[in-house]
Amino acid sequence: MSMPIAHRRRAVLVVAAAAVMPLTSGVIARMFGIRSLGTLFGFAFLSHQIGSFFGAWLGGVVYDRAGSYTVARAIAGILGLLAALMRLPVDDVPEEICQPA
Repeated sequence: MSMPIAHRRRAVLVVAAAAVMPLTSGVIARMFGIRSLGTLFGFAFLSHQIGSFFGAWLGGVVYDRAGSYTVARAIAGILGLLAALMRLPVDDVPEEICQPA
């Protein structure tokens, strides 16, 4: 992969990650209240960074062992689907929409 393509892909990932963080803080605030927002958002951000570190590192380990990124991409896809399934039961609808008219 050429460097310009790699830089474009990285830019898309950064924008996508930046778009998720405000949504995460909103869900945390609705579920646990404003009082706990700073602490819980800090834990969420920290766990995201730890996961990013281990994802990149383990991707390199899998590449060294398998000789290609195919297995690493398959594992990442499966983990992404599991994360989406774990997110489904989270009720983040605002209170006024949940109550009947």
